[in-house]
Amino acid sequence: MIRRLLVIGVMGLVSSACGSSDAPNADGSAGGSNAGGAGGSSCPDVGGEWTLTEHCEASFIGMTLKVTENACALTFAPPFDGFSGSVTADGEITLSGPQSCTGTATATSVSMNCTPDPCPVKLAR
Repeated sequence: MIRRLLVIGVMGLVSSACGSSDAPNADGSAGGSNAGGAGGSSCPDVGGEWTLTEHCEASFIGMTLKVTENACALTFAPPFDGFSGSVTADGEITLSGPQSCTGTATATSVSMNCTPDPCPVKLAR
């Protein structure tokens, strides 16, 4: 149950990750700015929809999550809305919520390790 909540939270977090472009998202929703970090640096655009491609809970693989990114701060849509986090200009992603996750993010992939139970999580577009 906790592992499932963690995965759901991570998916939400990834869905709302650091800023998006001003262009519309693939689903037609408005994009946002991706300004963030010290010195005006930008973080990778991780906002939008992601597919869970690897997880310690096999039933989560293939799920879609939505991430919102605002100035490199990440939030997630339900059912992953228990997670929040941030992404840095060099692509380091950190999530907190039912589980804590750290890893790397680009505009096309996210790779994280989550605890307290070791759980590798990968997302792709």
